[in-house]
Amino acid sequence: MSDWDTEPANQTTELSGVAEEYKTLVERKQQIDARLTVLSDKIVSEFVETSGEQSLTVDNLTIHINRPERWVWDTEIIADLYPSDGETPPHITQKLSVDKRKFQGLEDHEKKVLMPALTRKPGAAKITVTEGS
Repeated sequence: MSDWDTEPANQTTELSGVAEEYKTLVERKQQIDARLTVLSDKIVSEFVETSGEQSLTVDNLTIHINRPERWVWDTEIIADLYPSDGETPPHITQKLSVDKRKFQGLEDHEKKVLMPALTRKPGAAKITVTEGS
């Protein structure tokens, strides 16, 4: 049996303190994140917008940035080049996904076919602490 089980007054006091500290830290983190975004934008604006590594020395500080090269494929063009009725080369993939809303609207026998491909996991918990009135 834990202290939480035996003393409700202690539970309320302790939880109140924990919740207040959590609320304070969340507010500070939001302020820090906003400031980091501003500073990051200012630093990045001093560099040429190109992929790869770049460095700049200011006073006794050396600033390094690295922009990866991203590849984006136009799926409509690929579909025109490699229609689904033909065999696709090994370097071309087909992405299959299931729309959740459409899936929920299917008949039970249609859902049953897809159920082995479905894994359900809980999402991340979001905690909000506000001051009571």
